[in-house]
Amino acid sequence: MSLWKAKLNSSGVSVQSSARQSPMVCGIVSVQFAFTEKDINNNDNGFDNNDENVYHVVTGANNAVIDGFMITGGNANGSYPNDCGGGIENDGSSPIITNCTISGNNATSNGGGISNDSSCSPTITNSTIWGNTSASRGGGIYNYNDSSPTITNSTIWGNDAGYGGGMYNKYSSPTITNCTISENNATSNGGGMCNIDSSDPTITNCVFWDDTASSGPEIYTDLSSSPSVTYCDIDQTGYAGIDNNMDH
Repeated sequence: MSLWKAKLNSSGVSVQSSARQSPMVCGIVSVQFAFTEKDINNNDNGFDNNDENVYHVVTGANNAVIDGFMITGGNANGSYPNDCGGGIENDGSSPIITNCTISGNNATSNGGGISNDSSCSPTITNSTIWGNTSASRGGGIYNYNDSSPTITNSTIWGNDAGYGGGMYNKYSSPTITNCTISENNATSNGGGMCNIDSSDPTITNCVFWDDTASSGPEIYTDLSSSPSVTYCDIDQTGYAGIDNNMDH
Protein backbone atom coordinates (compact mmCIF):
# COMPACT_ATOMS: atom_id res chain seq x y z
CA MET A 1 0.00 0.00 0.00
CA SER A 2 1.45 3.39 -1.01
CA LEU A 3 0.91 6.31 1.37
CA TRP A 4 1.75 9.87 0.46
CA LYS A 5 2.15 13.36 1.80
CA ALA A 6 2.65 16.72 0.09
CA LYS A 7 5.93 18.53 0.37
CA LEU A 8 6.39 22.03 -1.03
CA ASN A 9 9.53 23.11 -2.79
CA SER A 10 10.49 26.20 -4.76
CA SER A 11 8.97 24.72 -7.89
CA GLY A 12 5.60 23.93 -6.33
CA VAL A 13 4.68 20.45 -5.09
CA SER A 14 6.47 17.18 -4.77
CA VAL A 15 4.95 14.00 -3.37
CA GLN A 16 6.83 11.84 -0.91
CA SER A 17 6.12 8.38 0.38
CA SER A 18 5.46 8.17 4.10
CA ALA A 19 5.26 5.41 6.67
CA ARG A 20 2.56 7.39 8.43
CA GLN A 21 -0.89 8.43 7.33
CA SER A 22 -1.25 11.50 5.14
CA PRO A 23 -4.27 13.51 6.30
CA MET A 24 -6.66 15.32 4.01
CA VAL A 25 -5.22 18.24 2.08
CA CYS A 26 -7.39 20.03 -0.45
CA GLY A 27 -6.52 23.11 -2.50
CA ILE A 28 -3.86 24.48 -4.81
CA VAL A 29 -0.15 25.09 -4.47
CA SER A 30 0.94 27.15 -7.46
CA VAL A 31 -1.08 24.67 -9.52
CA GLN A 32 -4.24 22.76 -8.65
CA PHE A 33 -3.49 19.73 -6.51
CA ALA A 34 -5.69 17.55 -4.33
CA PHE A 35 -5.45 14.59 -2.00
CA THR A 36 -8.13 12.39 -0.53
CA GLU A 37 -7.98 10.97 2.96
CA LYS A 38 -5.65 8.02 3.49
CA ASP A 39 -6.19 6.49 6.92
CA ILE A 40 -4.01 3.51 7.81
CA ASN A 41 -6.21 2.34 10.66
CA ASN A 42 -9.51 3.66 9.27
CA ASN A 43 -10.16 5.36 12.60
CA ASP A 44 -9.69 9.10 12.25
CA ASN A 45 -13.35 10.16 12.74
CA GLY A 46 -12.74 13.68 11.49
CA PHE A 47 -9.06 13.43 12.51
CA ASP A 48 -9.87 13.24 16.22
CA ASN A 49 -7.77 10.05 16.32
CA ASN A 50 -4.61 10.97 14.44
CA ASP A 51 -1.87 9.03 16.25
CA GLU A 52 -0.48 7.51 13.04
CA ASN A 53 -0.75 10.64 10.89
CA VAL A 54 2.20 12.42 9.27
CA TYR A 55 4.32 14.69 11.46
CA HIS A 56 3.82 17.70 9.16
CA VAL A 57 0.99 17.97 6.65
CA VAL A 58 3.01 20.59 4.73
CA THR A 59 6.73 21.36 4.78
CA GLY A 60 7.28 24.88 3.50
CA ALA A 61 9.95 26.23 1.17
CA ASN A 62 10.98 29.66 -0.01
CA ASN A 63 8.58 31.27 -2.51
CA ALA A 64 6.18 28.33 -2.50
CA VAL A 65 2.54 29.49 -2.68
CA ILE A 66 0.03 27.66 -0.48
CA ASP A 67 -3.36 28.91 -1.69
CA GLY A 68 -6.82 27.63 -0.81
CA PHE A 69 -5.87 24.68 1.40
CA MET A 70 -7.64 22.98 4.28
CA ILE A 71 -4.68 21.66 6.29
CA THR A 72 -5.75 19.31 9.06
CA GLY A 73 -4.89 16.14 10.98
CA GLY A 74 -1.10 16.57 11.30
CA ASN A 75 0.48 15.06 14.39
CA ALA A 76 4.05 16.13 15.17
CA ASN A 77 4.68 13.61 17.94
CA GLY A 78 8.17 12.41 17.04
CA SER A 79 11.61 13.56 18.15
CA TYR A 80 13.02 16.92 17.03
CA PRO A 81 12.29 18.30 14.46
CA ASN A 82 9.27 16.06 14.11
CA ASP A 83 7.76 17.39 17.33
CA CYS A 84 7.03 20.82 15.81
CA GLY A 85 4.62 22.10 13.17
CA GLY A 86 1.79 19.60 12.93
CA GLY A 87 0.06 21.59 10.20
CA ILE A 88 2.93 23.46 8.53
CA GLU A 89 6.62 23.26 9.38
CA ASN A 90 8.82 26.11 8.14
CA ASP A 91 12.48 25.63 9.01
CA GLY A 92 14.49 28.43 7.42
CA SER A 93 11.81 28.79 4.75
CA SER A 94 9.31 31.53 3.91
CA PRO A 95 6.31 30.37 1.88
CA ILE A 96 3.26 32.47 0.99
CA ILE A 97 0.15 31.17 2.74
CA THR A 98 -3.19 32.60 1.62
CA ASN A 99 -6.88 31.67 1.78
CA CYS A 100 -6.09 28.65 3.98
CA THR A 101 -7.72 27.00 6.97
CA ILE A 102 -5.26 25.29 9.32
CA SER A 103 -7.07 23.31 11.99
CA GLY A 104 -7.06 20.15 14.06
CA ASN A 105 -3.29 19.72 14.08
CA ASN A 106 -1.10 18.80 17.06
CA ALA A 107 2.52 19.10 18.18
CA THR A 108 4.03 17.54 21.28
CA SER A 109 6.53 20.40 21.46
CA ASN A 110 5.94 23.64 19.51
CA GLY A 111 3.59 24.99 16.88
CA GLY A 112 0.48 22.87 16.63
CA GLY A 113 -0.77 24.77 13.58
CA ILE A 114 2.41 26.39 12.20
CA SER A 115 6.02 26.26 13.35
CA ASN A 116 8.42 28.96 12.07
CA ASP A 117 12.06 28.40 13.04
CA SER A 118 15.47 29.75 11.97
CA SER A 119 14.88 33.11 10.25
CA CYS A 120 11.54 32.31 8.62
CA SER A 121 9.42 35.16 7.26
CA PRO A 122 6.31 33.56 5.75
CA THR A 123 3.43 35.74 4.57
CA ILE A 124 0.02 34.68 5.88
CA THR A 125 -3.13 36.38 4.54
CA ASN A 126 -6.88 35.75 4.58
CA SER A 127 -6.41 32.56 6.58
CA THR A 128 -7.93 30.93 9.65
CA ILE A 129 -5.83 29.07 12.21
CA TRP A 130 -8.08 27.36 14.72
CA GLY A 131 -8.44 24.34 16.98
CA ASN A 132 -4.75 23.38 16.98
CA THR A 133 -2.88 22.20 20.07
CA SER A 134 0.68 22.17 21.34
CA ALA A 135 1.80 20.55 24.56
CA SER A 136 4.41 23.27 25.03
CA ARG A 137 4.48 26.53 23.01
CA GLY A 138 2.37 28.12 20.30
CA GLY A 139 -0.87 26.25 19.83
CA GLY A 140 -1.71 28.25 16.71
CA ILE A 141 1.67 29.67 15.60
CA TYR A 142 5.19 29.27 17.01
CA ASN A 143 7.86 31.81 15.99
CA TYR A 144 11.45 31.22 17.11
CA ASN A 145 14.98 32.35 16.35
CA ASP A 146 14.44 35.51 14.27
CA SER A 147 11.28 34.20 12.59
CA SER A 148 8.96 37.12 11.90
CA PRO A 149 5.97 36.32 9.69
CA THR A 150 3.70 38.99 8.24
CA ILE A 151 0.10 38.10 9.09
CA THR A 152 -2.80 40.08 7.62
CA ASN A 153 -6.60 39.75 7.56
CA SER A 154 -6.50 36.44 9.41
CA THR A 155 -8.15 34.82 12.42
CA ILE A 156 -6.36 32.84 15.14
CA TRP A 157 -8.86 31.29 17.51
CA GLY A 158 -9.59 28.34 19.74
CA ASN A 159 -5.99 27.09 19.91
CA ASP A 160 -4.40 25.66 23.05
CA ALA A 161 -0.85 25.41 24.46
CA GLY A 162 1.16 25.64 27.64
CA TYR A 163 2.53 29.05 26.59
CA GLY A 164 1.08 31.26 23.87
CA GLY A 165 -2.21 29.60 23.03
CA GLY A 166 -2.71 31.66 19.89
CA MET A 167 0.91 32.64 19.18
CA TYR A 168 4.29 32.29 20.86
CA ASN A 169 7.19 34.58 19.94
CA LYS A 170 10.77 34.03 21.10
CA TYR A 171 13.57 36.13 19.58
CA SER A 172 10.98 36.97 16.90
CA SER A 173 8.97 40.05 15.90
CA PRO A 174 6.05 39.34 13.57
CA THR A 175 3.92 42.03 11.93
CA ILE A 176 0.21 41.46 12.54
CA THR A 177 -2.45 43.66 10.91
CA ASN A 178 -6.27 43.47 10.75
CA CYS A 179 -6.42 40.16 12.61
CA THR A 180 -8.66 38.64 15.27
CA ILE A 181 -7.04 36.57 18.01
CA SER A 182 -9.71 35.09 20.25
CA GLU A 183 -10.76 32.19 22.49
CA ASN A 184 -7.26 30.77 22.70
CA ASN A 185 -5.98 29.22 25.92
CA ALA A 186 -2.60 28.85 27.63
CA THR A 187 -2.21 26.95 30.85
CA SER A 188 0.66 29.30 31.79
CA ASN A 189 1.39 32.62 30.02
CA GLY A 190 -0.20 34.41 27.09
CA GLY A 191 -3.59 33.05 26.08
CA GLY A 192 -3.69 35.15 22.93
CA MET A 193 0.03 35.86 22.54
CA CYS A 194 3.24 35.27 24.50
CA ASN A 195 6.30 37.46 23.81
CA ILE A 196 9.63 36.61 25.42
CA ASP A 197 13.37 37.13 24.90
CA SER A 198 13.48 40.36 22.88
CA SER A 199 10.36 39.77 20.82
CA ASP A 200 8.90 43.04 19.54
CA PRO A 201 5.86 42.32 17.37
CA THR A 202 4.07 45.14 15.56
CA ILE A 203 0.31 44.72 16.08
CA THR A 204 -2.11 47.10 14.33
CA ASN A 205 -5.90 47.24 14.11
CA CYS A 206 -6.42 43.84 15.72
CA VAL A 207 -8.92 42.34 18.17
CA PHE A 208 -7.81 40.24 21.15
CA TRP A 209 -10.90 38.79 22.78
CA ASP A 210 -11.83 36.15 25.33
CA ASP A 211 -8.41 34.51 25.50
CA THR A 212 -7.49 32.79 28.76
CA ALA A 213 -4.26 32.08 30.67
CA SER A 214 -2.88 32.01 34.20
CA SER A 215 -0.93 35.18 33.39
CA GLY A 216 -1.52 37.66 30.57
CA PRO A 217 -4.76 36.23 29.15
CA GLU A 218 -4.63 38.38 26.01
CA ILE A 219 -0.97 39.42 25.62
CA TYR A 220 1.88 38.35 27.89
CA THR A 221 5.19 40.22 27.53
CA ASP A 222 8.38 39.74 29.51
CA LEU A 223 10.69 42.60 30.47
CA SER A 224 12.99 42.13 27.48
CA SER A 225 10.22 42.46 24.87
CA SER A 226 8.42 45.59 23.65
CA PRO A 227 5.48 44.97 21.35
CA SER A 228 4.00 47.91 19.44
CA VAL A 229 0.22 47.66 19.84
CA THR A 230 -1.87 50.37 18.14
CA TYR A 231 -5.53 50.82 17.18
CA CYS A 232 -6.47 47.49 18.79
CA ASP A 233 -9.46 46.34 20.80
CA ILE A 234 -8.18 44.22 23.70
CA ASP A 235 -10.44 42.38 26.13
CA GLN A 236 -9.73 42.31 29.87
CA THR A 237 -6.37 43.99 30.25
CA GLY A 238 -3.32 45.79 29.13
CA TYR A 239 -3.41 48.68 26.69
CA ALA A 240 -6.43 50.96 27.27
CA GLY A 241 -5.81 54.62 26.46
CA ILE A 242 -2.36 53.93 24.98
CA ASP A 243 -1.66 54.36 21.26
CA ASN A 244 -5.38 54.60 20.41
CA ASN A 245 -6.19 51.18 21.89
CA MET A 246 -9.39 50.18 23.68
CA ASP A 247 -10.06 47.50 26.23
CA HIS A 248 -13.09 46.40 28.25
